[in-house]
Amino acid sequence: MVESGKEMLDSRNERLRQRTQLLVELQQVNSIVNSLSGCLEPAEIARKVTDGLSELRSAVTAVTRGEYWGITAPSESICLSDREQEIIRLLATGLRDRDIASQLIV
Repeated sequence: MVESGKEMLDSRNERLRQRTQLLVELQQVNSIVNSLSGCLEPAEIARKVTDGLSELRSAVTAVTRGEYWGITAPSESICLSDREQEIIRLLATGLRDRDIASQLIV
């Protein structure tokens, strides 16, 4: 019974790690979007947006299959504290740093 609980916790941590990885990869795509400022021609803007969406699709597909995208796999399992997991859950809901800080009373 104890092993079953450990396996459930490991599975939960793995799902949380995958979601965290997806957030990192989405930030990479966001940096592409931010690079669109300035005096670009519409065709160039369209190309950059299309490239960014293609990268996003690749990232989401890889992460949903449990694969890594854009980084190497960690050499060992990463265990997050309850506080770290809570922060990541709040990030995943779309809250910003300031909103998270007010919810956690930081």
